Amino acid sequence: MFKLSKEKSVGFLKEAIIFLEEKVVKLENENAALKELCSDENAVKKQLMDELAILKKRYFDSLSERGKKDKIPRKKRDFLKLIHNKNPLGELQLQTEGLDEIETIHKLIDKICSFCSSNNIKKMNGCYEESREIEIIEKKFIIKKHLREKWICQDCNKITTAKGGLKLIPGGKYSIELAISIVIDKFLNHIPLDRQRKMMARNRLYIDTKTIFGITDHLERLLESIPKLILKEILSQKTTYVDESPMNIFHPERQKGYIWSVSNNYGQYYQYELTRSGDVAKEMLKGFSGIVVSDAYGGYNFLYFMKEIIHSGCWAHSRRKFVEAEITSPIAQEMVDLTDKLYAIERKAQDFKHLQILRESESTIIVNEIELWLKKYHGKYLKKSAIGKAIKYLERGLRPFESKGKIVNKNQVGALKEFLNNEYVPLDNNAAERSQRDPVMGRKNYNGFRTLDGADTAMTFYTIIGTCKRLEVPPWAYLKEMAMRSLQGKIIITPFQFGRELQDVK
Repeated sequence: MFKLSKEKSVGFLKEAIIFLEEKVVKLENENAALKELCSDENAVKKQLMDELAILKKRYFDSLSERGKKDKIPRKKRDFLKLIHNKNPLGELQLQTEGLDEIETIHKLIDKICSFCSSNNIKKMNGCYEESREIEIIEKKFIIKKHLREKWICQDCNKITTAKGGLKLIPGGKYSIELAISIVIDKFLNHIPLDRQRKMMARNRLYIDTKTIFGITDHLERLLESIPKLILKEILSQKTTYVDESPMNIFHPERQKGYIWSVSNNYGQYYQYELTRSGDVAKEMLKGFSGIVVSDAYGGYNFLYFMKEIIHSGCWAHSRRKFVEAEITSPIAQEMVDLTDKLYAIERKAQDFKHLQILRESESTIIVNEIELWLKKYHGKYLKKSAIGKAIKYLERGLRPFESKGKIVNKNQVGALKEFLNNEYVPLDNNAAERSQRDPVMGRKNYNGFRTLDGADTAMTFYTIIGTCKRLEVPPWAYLKEMAMRSLQGKIIITPFQFGRELQDVK
């Protein structure tokens, strides 16, 4: 170690200063790197703590998504009050008929007065003490024996046989009704085929799972033209929703796949693909012109480049992120409350004209408050924290979409602000998420599909049954009527058209 204070050589001192400057710069860089590393560690730690808190609430807290502080309670079916979710067939559920009513007459056996024990009593014709009870008849399987009459001609001596009923498979022994029961149990009640096999065996009907799938496959062939008719009907409307959810193919390599859906109030169309590429949605929406609502998944970014489409974002997704962030950052409740005010305004609308007025006079003010809130808290939270992610998601949704640093469409506003300019734009993508509920519930019970053919069969029935549910058309009645029409070579119609027929009958 040199004592520079005693050094008299100017050249040496200059070299020492240069060396020390380099050393200082190096140490400063190392210090900055350590600070950044420490900051990243804190950010990761904060992110993990937030995620842990969210998971604890999700799996162990019985409270709903709204949380304790939600000042605007929402009932279970409040989504139906939003004008964009109205059933085009009307608000009341369609029914071909009510429950069957069977009369049971209880006779007075001993014919003695219950008060004075006299036997001098007379029957009051047509008078009964009446009461009702709901009863269930146990599900059971029967063998239906068909006897077709034979007539012999006295002139030509040839035999004419009476026609039998229509069958699912010519010469087969399983009825259309059995096939419909299997399909509804799997794709509406989420009961796997092997579990149905065990249920059948307990009722003395012994069929293997492969045969049960074969029955559903035959019914699917009768109805395979319906999904495309439903898709055409969906795309003929002003607004549609798109979404996707994972569902695997179970073979030795366990291949990943996705159930894609296009839906609106007229129906739900499903398609299974082994990719999550946005090209699938682009193909499904081919020829559509209007409003498309989706979440912020990057696969839907192609919608911003299509002139004939207005791409709208989802306020429910944004709200959900702030609900989760509220667990660790109470300030998020302010944004939840502001978003709830937007929904409260929507529920007041009596028709689309009224909704337009409400959005111009009230919703615009709330959105301005939201943007002021974002400016107030911008940059004040770690980006990887739950509140930081929620703020970033909302900020991105309120800005016009950019590609390579340039705004794609100069007339475009942020996806979350599109609803202010067009009364037909829904506030969220919840309708699409509800359309994915049946496949997701099915996934919890049977995990996935065994083959691609099985997946395609499932998509046919998810489309048909999901559309019936959406329109509140009885799935059993529709499936049976269309199967009979298919066997007879008659024209097949969509659940919406079938619902119209039911209304006309009434």
